[in-house]
Order: sequence, then C-alpha cells, then structure tokens
Amino acid sequence: MADDGVTAADQSFGMAATIDARILGVAARSAGVCTRAELVAVGVPTRTITARVAAGALARIGPGLYEVPALVTADTPLFRAARAHPDGAISHRTAARLWGFALPPPAIDEPVEVTVPRPGGSRPRVPGVRVHATRRWSPADWPR
Repeated sequence: MADDGVTAADQSFGMAATIDARILGVAARSAGVCTRAELVAVGVPTRTITARVAAGALARIGPGLYEVPALVTADTPLFRAARAHPDGAISHRTAARLWGFALPPPAIDEPVEVTVPRPGGSRPRVPGVRVHATRRWSPADWPR
C-alpha cells in the first residue's frame, strides 16, 4: 500500500475519506484551487498533501498552490490564471474574495487578478485575467 499520509488505523476509522472531504471542501470554494495553508488549517497533514500530489489527486500549480483536478475545468478564469502565470500570485480583489473579505458583489465580467514579478518578458494574454507586475517580489512573500 502506498504511503498516502494516512495510517492503517486512520483508514479503519474512515479518516482517509474525511481528509479527502476536507480537501474537496476547501478547493470547491475557489474553483478547485487551494493553498497549502488552507489545507493545513482544516487538519490535512502536510505529508498527506505530498502523498495526494504524488497520487495525482492534487496537482501543484505554484508554490503552496494546488488544484484538485476533479474540480477544475479549463474554462474557469481562476484555472486559466494559475496555468498562464505559475510564477504569479492571485492578488487584488480576487485574493480578497478568496480570503473571505466582504466586498460588493463582483461584476459579471470581473477579471481574475494576478501579480507577477517584473521583469519577466512578455506575458500571455488570457481572457478574463488582469495581470499586475511588480519589481518587489520574493518567494518568501508567497503563502506556503
């Protein structure tokens, strides 16, 4: 049996199903994308995150950023933003909404906002994604 971060004793009590339900619950709130910090906050052990990535149940799309392939479709703006700008971070209003800040309802055509390091050459233009560039950028600033 592969080490998925859940012991045999945990599995006998349905812990694996509970962990997967937690992962799905967190990711479902943001179009199938979640952070390591969000998963740890709901009780998903880091070794389980690593094991789920190895098994393909989670895909790492950036530092501390994961998607649940079963929940993600290529036509969601958040997915397109993460794929087009893996060196960037969800930012501005999009980040505020994901963190649960109280904001006015989004406009139907409100873009996903991403901040990327500058310089970086040309950036792909992605429908529904607004890119902001900054010279002040450090991987230490990214959530883990």
